[in-house]
Amino acid sequence: MWNPSMGSAIPELVHHLPGAVAAARRLADAAPGASGEGGGLSEHIGEHTYWCPFGEHPCAPKAGAFTGGEVNVDTVVMTAIVMGIILLLALLVRSRLSLTRPRGAQNALEYSFEFVNGFVADNLGNERVRSIGPLAVALFLFILLSNWIGLIPIPLPNGFWHSPTSDPNTTVSFSIFVFLLIQVLSIRARRGGGYVKHFFEPFWWLAPINIIEELSKPVTLSMRLFGNIFAGEILLLVFGFLLTGFLTIVALPFANLFGLALGLFVGAIQAFIFTVLTVAYIGIGTSTEGH
Repeated sequence: MWNPSMGSAIPELVHHLPGAVAAARRLADAAPGASGEGGGLSEHIGEHTYWCPFGEHPCAPKAGAFTGGEVNVDTVVMTAIVMGIILLLALLVRSRLSLTRPRGAQNALEYSFEFVNGFVADNLGNERVRSIGPLAVALFLFILLSNWIGLIPIPLPNGFWHSPTSDPNTTVSFSIFVFLLIQVLSIRARRGGGYVKHFFEPFWWLAPINIIEELSKPVTLSMRLFGNIFAGEILLLVFGFLLTGFLTIVALPFANLFGLALGLFVGAIQAFIFTVLTVAYIGIGTSTEGH
C-alpha cells in the first residue's frame, strides 16, 4: 500500500548517501588500527575501480556524484565471478547427479529449488511454478551469492573485492529488469485496456497515486538491497577496526566469526526479501480479478 511519506523519503535517502559514506570513512579512520590519511582501508569504502570509455584515462567520479559515464570495472568483474561460480556449481551437480543418493551441492541446490518454488506456488499457484519458478530460483541464488561473496577476506588493492550488490548500479539494474518484466507480464495477462484501467481503480482520482506507487517499486527494491549490503560491509570494516584495539588475540577470532555470521544472515534475508517481493509484485501485476 502506498505511503505518502515514501515520496519524500526516497529522494532524502539518495541525497544523504554521500554523507553516509563520508561518515563511515571518518569512523574507520578514527578506529584503532586505522591508518587514516596514510592510505587506510577507510579510503576504499564506497569507491570503485573505474574505466571511462568516453573520457580521460584514468577517470575519477565527481565528488558526491552517483551517475556518469564511468564503468565500475570491479563490480563487472565481481558479477562475472558470481556468474562463473553458479555455472561451475551447476556443471558440478550435473556431472555427479544422483537420483538415489543426492549429496553435497546437489542437496543444497535441491533445497533451494524446493524452498523458492514453494513460496512461488503459495503466491501464484502451482500452475505458474513452471514458468516463474526458474526465474525466482535464479534471482535468489544470484543475489544470495552476490551478497555473500564480499564477506570472503581477499585483500585486493583499492577495495576491488566486494559484493556486487553493494554497488547501486547492480541493484538498480536488478530492479529495472524486474519492473519491466512485471509490466510485460501484466499487459499480457490484462491486455492493453485492462492494464490501463487498473491504474484508475478503485476510483479514477487515485490514478496519480497508483502510478507513483508502481514507479516506486524499482526504487524501493534497489535501495533496500543496496543499503543493507553496503551498510553490512561498512559495519564489518568498522567492527573489525574497533575490536582490534580492545580484544585480545584469543577473543578476536570469535568476534570476527560473529561478524561473518551476521553478514551471512543479512545477505540471505535480503536475497529472500528481494525474491519474495518480486514474486508478490508479479502476482499483483498479473491478477485479473475484477477486470
